[in-house]
Amino acid sequence: MHKFWLLILLFLVQSLSAQQQYELKQILKNLSELHNITFSYNSSEIENITVNINNESNTLKEVVNQLKTQTGLQFEKVDAFNYIVFKPIGKGINPICGKVVDTNFSSISKATVSVGNQYTKTDQEGNFCIEVSNKNAFVAISLTGYTTQFLPVSSFNASPSTIVLQNEVIQMDEVVIKNYIVPGLTKNENGSITVNMRKTGILPGIIEPDAIQTLQFIPGLQSPDETVTGLHIRGSTPDQNLILYDGVKVYQDAHFFGLLSAFNPYVIDNIQLYRSATKARYGGHAGGVISIGVDNELPKKITTGISTTLTHATIDAKIPIFKDKMALFASVRRGITDFARTITYEKFAEVAFQNTNISSSFDEFDRNLTSSDLQFAYEDYYAKLIFKPYSSLQFNFGFLQNQNRLSFKGLNPFFESATNDNLNVKSQTLYESISYKNKVLGLHKFQLSTTALDKRFNGLNEFDVTAQPPTLLEVTFQKENFVRETGIVYHGEKEIFKNGLLQIGYQRTRSELGYSADSYGLNLRTFRESFAGSETSQSFSSDFKFRNKRLHLNLGGRRQYFNRFHRAYWEPRAFLNYKLYPGLWIKTSHEVKHQSISQITDLRNDGLGNLFNRLWVVSTQEDIPVIRNNQTVVGMDFKKNNWTVDIEFYTKKLEGIGILLTDNIFEPRNVSGTNSIKGMDLLLKKKWNNYNTWLSYSYSESTYQFEEINNNIPFQGSFNIPHSLVWAHSLTFDNLSFSLGYRYRSGIPYTEKSLDLDNPQSNFIVFEEFNGNRLPDYHRLDFTANYTFYWDKTQNIKSQLGFTLQNITNERNILSRDFRTIETNESQGGSEATRPVLKTIDRISVGFTPNLLLRISF
Repeated sequence: MHKFWLLILLFLVQSLSAQQQYELKQILKNLSELHNITFSYNSSEIENITVNINNESNTLKEVVNQLKTQTGLQFEKVDAFNYIVFKPIGKGINPICGKVVDTNFSSISKATVSVGNQYTKTDQEGNFCIEVSNKNAFVAISLTGYTTQFLPVSSFNASPSTIVLQNEVIQMDEVVIKNYIVPGLTKNENGSITVNMRKTGILPGIIEPDAIQTLQFIPGLQSPDETVTGLHIRGSTPDQNLILYDGVKVYQDAHFFGLLSAFNPYVIDNIQLYRSATKARYGGHAGGVISIGVDNELPKKITTGISTTLTHATIDAKIPIFKDKMALFASVRRGITDFARTITYEKFAEVAFQNTNISSSFDEFDRNLTSSDLQFAYEDYYAKLIFKPYSSLQFNFGFLQNQNRLSFKGLNPFFESATNDNLNVKSQTLYESISYKNKVLGLHKFQLSTTALDKRFNGLNEFDVTAQPPTLLEVTFQKENFVRETGIVYHGEKEIFKNGLLQIGYQRTRSELGYSADSYGLNLRTFRESFAGSETSQSFSSDFKFRNKRLHLNLGGRRQYFNRFHRAYWEPRAFLNYKLYPGLWIKTSHEVKHQSISQITDLRNDGLGNLFNRLWVVSTQEDIPVIRNNQTVVGMDFKKNNWTVDIEFYTKKLEGIGILLTDNIFEPRNVSGTNSIKGMDLLLKKKWNNYNTWLSYSYSESTYQFEEINNNIPFQGSFNIPHSLVWAHSLTFDNLSFSLGYRYRSGIPYTEKSLDLDNPQSNFIVFEEFNGNRLPDYHRLDFTANYTFYWDKTQNIKSQLGFTLQNITNERNILSRDFRTIETNESQGGSEATRPVLKTIDRISVGFTPNLLLRISF
């Protein structure tokens, strides 16, 4: 209630005539409450000073200017939330020196030290010296992740002073485990995991801080096919994950057909991961949540980064336009694969294009292409304009685009035949958001967005009819999958009492999706299939969060309405975290989720292998039901004496799992069933000074059940991986870091198949026991080294050299196995005849692959 009267008082101050006098200390207090800012000052310097405020002034800047004029005091703006007030006296120039450390008394480098218009940064040992002209001024010492310190110049002695920076405390979301795996990863009290991309430590096998690859070191997350698009979170398939970029849902998250993330790591601020205990504000998905955040802080100066690896080059910049009011963030990344065939590109291409026309055209006839032309490139663009007219109000305008283009032409003179494949994948996102925050009204954010995804392929294989033995003239295959989505989101939160926070939200989304597939040839039956649908969904959500020294409780719910089904779905969410003893927490959560947009897998042979086998579709009343996930988790966290233990047990049941069944290749059909999953995730970590080692282990059981498959008898899930283990090490010497990691997991199940020459409609294939066999176990050893140095004494030009070796032992793991019928020639009585045979199609992992990184930022 006192805040209300303070606002009334400030209004009266601004409304009364200029002749009325008010105490400066009270005016500063009122301004702090209204604009959510802090004034730092020496009380003796402003004691008994009175001022009058012109009633025509409304903005903070105008009020501050009046105060400067009337009092003769200096009002120095340190950042958007802090001002320093001091009396200017003395013109002599004197240096002051100090050393900046953290609470463990470890040196902090690159901290900003400012006095007035003078700026400097601490060196590698945390030392600094800066000249001052006012002994009554304040020294501001700041660094991201730490609370800014304001110290009077008079507190510095002739000898260097030691300044301790405290870790920044995040209100309502305290940390349970800091440096969860490596520096930059944090386990939060609410069950989520935060990845600070600016501080992420070195990880084995990763040349850049790739957003999705970094998450694969966390227990319960893995990619059975080694791609970023194949990320499974506790058994949920990749299409069940909700991936947000700056708050907007994205449908395309990879380059190089899954081998690289489509998100430029140098513009990402942080990543928020929910394996469970998902907040009610996140909906429309059945699996985990990956929320990728972009920096929202206005830069004080232009910063630029340029980097290159053996697959792509990047440039990014942060540009202030109007001081403390407007800034532009921009980045461009482009593959160099269309003009530089490096060893890394060759290794990646070997994996990405295996089992396609590009690498195995006509191999069933044991003939190779004598000439070919492959053009492949990828790129992404990002731009964000930030406008902050007041400290409490901010506008963001963002644009994101990524694209992959592939063109392949090949010639086989033996058959006088040519192949021509063209594939284009393009995604665009445009959004704007408005956020308002102050201590009285809380936080309110509105966001409008539009997203478009287009995947198109056309391929041609042609034979000369005069050539012998082939008689096929041509086979043409065309595919298209598109998504069009617009949305509006509102999120609000307010602390309703001490330690109690209420969050509410509304979301409305309009989605249009469709796919089409056509194949035809002179001697083949024409096959055509298409699907298109639209959906409008609306949801209301609410979360109540309470925490004290021992308890963190989150109770929430979401009402999700899908107009395609004319039905509302209720989703309760609950999470409890309780501190039994210092360093020991127990936790449990339960949640229900629904998803109406998912992917189906197209198993038809189009010459592309797995480059275009996942199609986005919307649920239907007939054969693609809404997916429902019911999930429960219990576990504990423990940290003491540099030991970290995190263990969680979970069970989940997903209903409405869809498969495109192709037992009849001319009449494919969608069938749905259930997926039951139970498992355990464990992290064990120990740190000794500059050496760090951790072991993550996951156990999982996954079973499918479909009425139309296997006589309704449960069978192993297609990605059931009972055992998965990562053992990694990191070692740091000043600016030089090393990391070594070993991965092991069980091979995934597969279905053995045989040939039935009497059943051409099934392509002569007969299914044996569903997922009754299992591939060999997976092994991989990776290494990364990183060296950071500066070009100048002021440390304004930073360089980074990186070197990585993926799969040092060159293990050629089998990632998946399928079967395909092909036509082969054989001699019979002096003449040749063709007959179908069954061929095993294995997808093999990447082999030994080196990569280099050079980055310069200034």
